[in-house]
Parts: sequence; structure tokens; C-alpha cells
Amino acid sequence: MNDKADVFAEEVVSETTHKVEQVWGEVFRLTDRLVKAHHRFGFSDIKENVSPTIEDMLESLRFLESILDRVASKIDSPECMRMILNAKQAILNIEEVSLALSSQDVGAYQTAMQRLNTQAPF
Repeated sequence: MNDKADVFAEEVVSETTHKVEQVWGEVFRLTDRLVKAHHRFGFSDIKENVSPTIEDMLESLRFLESILDRVASKIDSPECMRMILNAKQAILNIEEVSLALSSQDVGAYQTAMQRLNTQAPF
């Protein structure tokens, strides 16, 4: 009986890890898109030219972050936690980019974009 439970538990952990990897991948797909738009358009034109819009990205990212928050409270895998924290940091940096654009703060924008550029796997 314990063997079946152990096998099932391993399957659940494997599936959870796979799902975390998928969410992490989606976060960095959007991060990559934003960083590429930054290199192409710069501060003055990114907001009007990035697709999807930064607001749409953030809506998707906040949803993904809520999933990550729920998963984080139920797992004990250091690798999954690393991916979760890494994705959440990227989301925070994108939120900072959005705030900097809204307040026309070039310095804050450049700082947040630099963090994204060095964090994301390009």
C-alpha cells in the first residue's frame, strides 16, 4: 500500500514541478518580449509600441503570480521555490517598469529594465 502512495506522491511532485516550470517559462517569455521592445523602442516609445501592452502583460503576470503563490505554500522543492522566486522577481521588475513609465521616471525605468535584462535568460 505504501508503494502505491509513494508512486502517486512522486507523480504529484513531478507534475507540480512541470507546472511551475510552465508558469516560469511564460513569465520569462513575457519578460523577453518586454526587454526586446525596450532595446527596439527605448523609454520614449515602448509604451505605445509593445504588444501585448504592458498593462495586458501585467494582468497575465498577476494571474500567474497568484498561481505561484498558491503552489509555493504547498511544496518543499528547493528547485521549484527558486523558479517561483525568480518569476516573482521578474514580475516585480515589470511592475516597476510600468510605474516608471506612468510617472515618466527615466532613471527608475532604466534601473528596472537593467534588472530584467540581467535576470532573464536571453
